[in-house]
Amino acid sequence: MLEGLIRPEFAAAEADIPLDQRFEIGNDLDPLIQMQQLDLHTYLVDDNLRKVDAMSMACSIEVRVPLLDHRLVEFSFSLPLEYRCTASRGKIVLRESLRRHLPSRILKRNKIGFKVPLRIWTKHGRMKYIFDMLQQREQPVWRIVQRETALLWLNQRQQGRYPEMRKIWNLIVLNTWLQQSPVH
Repeated sequence: MLEGLIRPEFAAAEADIPLDQRFEIGNDLDPLIQMQQLDLHTYLVDDNLRKVDAMSMACSIEVRVPLLDHRLVEFSFSLPLEYRCTASRGKIVLRESLRRHLPSRILKRNKIGFKVPLRIWTKHGRMKYIFDMLQQREQPVWRIVQRETALLWLNQRQQGRYPEMRKIWNLIVLNTWLQQSPVH
């Protein structure tokens, strides 16, 4: 997916460091457990918790994350894999413990994410200035990303096609972060 996008000099920086060496993940563990641990060390900390923290502070709301109490996390990681999830269902012990308190339709429903409404914003012209800005040569994102590849995505968007909208959004976010960060 990223081949041809990241500039070679930037991509080489950490390419040779295996994930299990970057984080404390045992090679001898079941692959699903390795993925859960990687998720705990990366996506949860660097994405979900950071967003909840920033948004709750921005709105002056006190947020608690009771399911991340270290004792509960340690307990859940001590459970055998078959109690954690199956091929079609996760959070088995949690769902069973709440069966008496929640309706079946809640316990059985799929995850509901918080998607950014990119297509709606794009169709209503709300992102035009952002796309125009990304087409300028002097953006910090072009120090990391191959501009030519990204411009192909932007051109598809101008033709009314949106196959790379998520990637374009990621470029916008990365560029905004680079503009605001002291990293150069």
